[in-house]
Amino acid sequence: MQHRITDSLLAQYFANEASEKEKQLIEEWLLEDPANKILLAEYKHVWKNTRLTNTPSFDKERVYRKISDGVKLEKQISSRLKNKRILRFAASVILFVGLASAWLLFKNMPPAQLTQTAAYGQKIKFTLPDGSLVYLNSGSELRYPEKFSKDNRTVTLTGEAFFEIKRNEQKPFIISTGPIQTRVLGTSFNINAYQDLKQSVSVVSGKVEVKHENHVVILEKHQQVFLKKGKLEKQPVSPSELSWRKGVLIFKDTPMLEVAEKLEKWYNVKIVLQDKALEKCFFTGQFIKEKLPNVLEVLKETFGINYEITKQQVTLKGKGC
Repeated sequence: MQHRITDSLLAQYFANEASEKEKQLIEEWLLEDPANKILLAEYKHVWKNTRLTNTPSFDKERVYRKISDGVKLEKQISSRLKNKRILRFAASVILFVGLASAWLLFKNMPPAQLTQTAAYGQKIKFTLPDGSLVYLNSGSELRYPEKFSKDNRTVTLTGEAFFEIKRNEQKPFIISTGPIQTRVLGTSFNINAYQDLKQSVSVVSGKVEVKHENHVVILEKHQQVFLKKGKLEKQPVSPSELSWRKGVLIFKDTPMLEVAEKLEKWYNVKIVLQDKALEKCFFTGQFIKEKLPNVLEVLKETFGINYEITKQQVTLKGKGC
C-alpha cells in the first residue's frame, strides 16, 4: 500500500512536531521507493534554508530576512529542479515561516499600557488585572500593563493612591514613583508621590519594602516613611495620610502654601496667596466632606483674611500671621 505524504506532514516532521504514528508513516513511505529518499533530501534542503531556528532572543530583522531568503530559494529551485511537488513544499514552508514570524512578532510585543487618571476634584476606584484594588486620589495617575509579566507586577504612580494588593508570593507587586520603588507581596498601604510634595509610603497591613538608591527601609503595620532631602525617614503613620479615602481633609501645623496645594487638588480650583505674608501661616484643622466655601470661611475666621472667588480661582488676601 502506497502512503500519501502531505507537505504539512513533512513540515511537522522536520520541525520535530510529528507524532510517533506520523513518523512511522514517513518511515514506511521511504521504504516504498528509493526515489523517496532523494525526494526527502530535497525537502530537507528546502526546510533548512527557510525554517526558523529556536533562538533565546527574538530578532525581527532576522525573521524578515528568512522570509525573503525563502522566496529567493523557491525561485532557485524552480529554475534548477522544475519539480512541482518540491515547489509546492517550498511554498508551504515559506507560508509556515511567515505564520511563525507573525506569531513570534505578536508573542514578543509588549503588553498594552493602560492609564487611569483622577482629575482634580475627583477620586476613583478600580481593579488591576491581578485583582488588586486601587483608590486614586485627585490629580493622580497610575500606569500599568494590560497583562502583568510572569515575574512581577509593576506599575507607575504619579500623585497619591491607596493599594489593596492581592497576595502572590511568586510575583511581587512593584510601584515606581520616580526616585522611590516600593515592593510588596500582599498588603494594604498608601503612597503619596505628588511632585510638589515630599513623597511618603504608609502601611496599613502587611509588610512593604521601600527603596531609594541604595537605601532600603522595611515598613510594617502603622509605619510610614518620608523622603526628606534625599533620605528615607521612618516614623509612625499620621492619620492625615490615610483620611482622604473617606473624604476627610486633615491639616496639622501645615504651611499655607501646602494647604493651598491640597485644596487645589481636592476642589479643582486655582488658589492664589495674594499677600506673601500668608505663606508664614500654619493651619491645623479637619474637614469632613465639606464644601469649599465652608473651608474658606474657616480660614477667614482663623487668620482674619478675606477671599475672592472668580470662576475657577480663589484669591486669599490678608496681612499674615
